[in-house]
Amino acid sequence: MPAGISIDAAPPAASLDEAEAAIDRALAAPDAPAALTRLLAEDAPLYRGRGTAEAERLRGRVLAGFAKAGLPSAALPQVLAELETGLNPLVVAGAARALAGAEAPPAEALDLLAAAASRIRSTDAPTSPDLRPPLGAVTEIVLAMARHGAPAVSRLRVLRAEGGWSAAVTAALAQAIATAEAAAPKGCCGGRSSTLPVAPAAAPGAIDDLPIQDQSGAVMRFADLFAGRPAAIAFFYTRCMNPQKCSLTISRLAAVKARLRAAGLAERAVVAAFTYDPAYDTPRQLEAYGRDRGFPFDAHCRLLRTTGPLDPLQAHFELGVGFGPATVNQHRIDLAVTAADGRIVLSHAHRLWDEAEVFETLAGQIRA
Repeated sequence: MPAGISIDAAPPAASLDEAEAAIDRALAAPDAPAALTRLLAEDAPLYRGRGTAEAERLRGRVLAGFAKAGLPSAALPQVLAELETGLNPLVVAGAARALAGAEAPPAEALDLLAAAASRIRSTDAPTSPDLRPPLGAVTEIVLAMARHGAPAVSRLRVLRAEGGWSAAVTAALAQAIATAEAAAPKGCCGGRSSTLPVAPAAAPGAIDDLPIQDQSGAVMRFADLFAGRPAAIAFFYTRCMNPQKCSLTISRLAAVKARLRAAGLAERAVVAAFTYDPAYDTPRQLEAYGRDRGFPFDAHCRLLRTTGPLDPLQAHFELGVGFGPATVNQHRIDLAVTAADGRIVLSHAHRLWDEAEVFETLAGQIRA
C-alpha cells in the first residue's frame, strides 16, 4: 500500500500487513483519535471483503491504539460494547487497553471488564504483539481493572476466588489487587455511558416499497407490515457465533412481545427482526431460529429478510455491519423503535438494550 494512501480508502485487496501498517499510520496522524474512531465502523473499507479472523485482528489493533492516541467519547460506546459482548480475545483485550486512553471511563467499565475476563477465560490467548513479553487477553483485562484503583479491589478479589486461572493470570490478579489497594479512590468515573440512544436521521416512508419476506414465506412491502403501527425493529443473522448478540436479541424481542401481550397491546405494535444475511437466511432458516428461541410468531411478530439487496435497509437504519467474502464478518447490536408514521423515536447501537425501555417506548407511542 503506498505510504500516502488514506486508510479510509484502503482497498480490500490490501494484504493484512499493509492494513496493519495503515492503522499504525492513522495512529501517528495528528488527528489520531478521530482517525481510529472512523476505523471502528463495522463497514469501514479496512474490513471489507475480509474473513472474520482478519477483521477481528484488525479491529483489536484499532482498539488498542486508543491507549496511546486517547479515547474520545465518540468511540467509548464501541469499546464498552466489545467488553460487554465480545468473544475474540484479541478484540476484547484491545478494548481493555483502549480504556487507558480515556480521561474518565464510566464506572460500569469495571463490571464489564470483570465479566469479560470470565467470559473469555476458556479462549484466552497471547495478544498485544507490540508488548514484550506479549500478554494474554485476560491478563490485559486484569491490568486494565487495576487502573481504576481502589474501586476495583472487590471485583479483582471475586475473580481470584473463582480459581482455575493460569499461573500468568493468577500472578496478574495478585499484582492488580496490590496496585489497586495502594491507589487512592478515583472520583473520575460516572455512571452508564450517556451517548446512547441516538436516533439516525431516517426519512419516514423512504423504504415503504422495499420487498421483504417473513419466516412463513409471505412476501410483502415494508409498508404493508409497518405502516400505521409503532414497531420495535432489531437486526440479526442466524450464523452469528456470539450468543450475546443475535441469539439474545431474538430472545429479548420475544420478551418485549410478552410484555405487550400482558398489557393488552399485542395487536397494536409490530415486533420484528431483519436478518443481515438474506441470501442464507431463508424462511425455513428464520422460522427454525425463532422457534428455538421462543419467538412468538403471529401477524405482528415476524422474522424477516429482504428479497433483494440489504443496502436500502442498511442505509435507512444506518446499520453497523460489515461483510467478508461469504457472510457478515462483524456487526454491532442495532435496534430501532419507530412511530406509526415511520419516524425513528428510539435507537440503540452497540450496547445491549433494555426490553423494559423498548416496551415503554412502544406503549407510549400506542397511547399517544
